[in-house]
Amino acid sequence: MNIISLQEVVSTDEQLGNAAKIYNVDNSIVSKKRIDALLKADCSNYTCLGIDSTEEDRAEVKSISRHIYQIIQSIDSESGKLLLETLDI
Repeated sequence: MNIISLQEVVSTDEQLGNAAKIYNVDNSIVSKKRIDALLKADCSNYTCLGIDSTEEDRAEVKSISRHIYQIIQSIDSESGKLLLETLDI
């Protein structure tokens, strides 16, 4: 299974944030791109889960999702809060 690790997600997010600072890009555009990249990683992790995935695999993906949603909340508090609330439903 090819789960994207939390370190890879954070590294990619930091790279996007740093690039925005270096090139002085509009923050709203960068925020959207950061959120899109984070959600893409989250989606990729869930699509890697299958019927052969263990409970530990599922718990790891859910834990990574929680961290991703917390990062999103730091970028866009309303969206992040909604994602975190729906994670436990």
